Amino acid sequence: MSHLKVLAEQIAHYGVQHVFGIPGSGTSLTLIDNLRQLGVKFHLVHFEGCAAIMAGTMGRLSDSCGVSVGIKGPGLANMLPGMAACSLDSLPAVNITEAYPPDSPVSSAHKRLDHLQLVSPVVKTSVFWSESGSTFKTLAQTAEAECPGPVHIDITGKDPCCHGEVIQNKTIIPESCDEIFRTLDKSCRPLLLVGSLSLRQQLTAQLNAVGVPVFTTASAKGVVDETLPHAAGVYTGAGLEFAAESRLMDDADLIVAIGLRYNEVLSVKEFPCDSVLLDPLGEVASGDFGFSHISWIENKETWQEFWQRFEGLGWGRAEIAESRKQVRQSLLSHGFMPAHVLENVNLFFSGKARLVVDTGLFCTVAEHVWPAKHPALYIGSGQGRYMGISLPQGIAASIYDPAVPTIIFCGDGSIGMFISELKLAVINTLPLIVILCSDGKFGTLRGRAVKDGLHEEPLTISSPSWMAVMEGLGFNAVRADSEDGLGRVLQEWDYSPLFIETQFDADSYMMMTRKIR
Repeated sequence: MSHLKVLAEQIAHYGVQHVFGIPGSGTSLTLIDNLRQLGVKFHLVHFEGCAAIMAGTMGRLSDSCGVSVGIKGPGLANMLPGMAACSLDSLPAVNITEAYPPDSPVSSAHKRLDHLQLVSPVVKTSVFWSESGSTFKTLAQTAEAECPGPVHIDITGKDPCCHGEVIQNKTIIPESCDEIFRTLDKSCRPLLLVGSLSLRQQLTAQLNAVGVPVFTTASAKGVVDETLPHAAGVYTGAGLEFAAESRLMDDADLIVAIGLRYNEVLSVKEFPCDSVLLDPLGEVASGDFGFSHISWIENKETWQEFWQRFEGLGWGRAEIAESRKQVRQSLLSHGFMPAHVLENVNLFFSGKARLVVDTGLFCTVAEHVWPAKHPALYIGSGQGRYMGISLPQGIAASIYDPAVPTIIFCGDGSIGMFISELKLAVINTLPLIVILCSDGKFGTLRGRAVKDGLHEEPLTISSPSWMAVMEGLGFNAVRADSEDGLGRVLQEWDYSPLFIETQFDADSYMMMTRKIR
């Protein structure tokens, strides 16, 4: 199986340090052994889908790609949900599974599924690994190319001397920037609205330096330091009266978007003023916003010219400050709620902890009150809103950089999906806190049931406490039902895995974001 040794060497040479998965008794076990001999650490998970999510999270944080390994057939089927999550949230990962050789007879049926048909809806490409085929570097770069996502590799017991076609993403250059620059020159109140592309283009320094309002999509949260006065927060297209987007969008005379794509917002609509877009994919992923001009910038000099257009411009800070004030007052006015937990955790760590949020009403709260200073300090499923993703993402983030405390914020619906993976936190003694926000309901959905007079039983969690389970996994498990109680728990934390269970009034919980989104 020399071709697998070549693959392992190429993975290690590319700089991959961690691989996640569940091995079989065949080629996957051989590959993992080769990787271990080269210093690449293998992390055994309990569900293949989590391995794919962890690999994608590694890719997101390292600006490279992560790697997961599994077996053929049902192993790949289990990995598929995680690969779909990576596709939805633009996380670069190479997912490797055992396979039958492409010329094997139909009678070789044990665990056999059509891998290509299975993965084709969610991967950028699927290939058989061969020394004569594409290199791992080429496949990794395909995963990382705009727009990032998963790539799949089938490995067999012998070199099949064939491979699938690598689909290279095509950069589309719509038009020159001249018209966009002329439009910018006429603007007095421009507003920047940036998507996750801005993370991959590393635009943080420039966005921190401008004086005009900067909105991000949820998946780009932190690309501008949200403690700065011109950071307007998260734009979703569905913001209500207290949200900054409801104040500033009508006051701007130009919307300047960078990588704003329809899958990164909740509601797509045309803007109330002129709007322009910078995006290498052109209008392929942004056509419904109605941009008047679309272009892209390839060279450093033109980027410098672009940022110079914002020099001397400044507005919107009073509106942003008022929005922050109203949002904060609203979210803190319902008794002990998730906003109190987030605020106290952020103050305790002085803004130097990493928050990983799942999807739910508490996620809406986090997007608006947690001031992310850097994109590596906030992770969430901003595009896919994939329930349960926070546990594998938080574990992978803590493995990637254990010097930063990681706080997972999850709810009743998401805590149980992948809870077994928390054994990795115990095994590796990770500085990880898991906070359960519990109202005993699916709070995000309950508002619809109450409004329409629908039965709430399908949205009610039986026995919502996870204290005993977390203690059984090796976590220190405590309850915190007040700010004082939470403060004491944080003061006593010894940086080993900790579970904090918080419980909230269901009716107040349902209403807490009513004027925000």
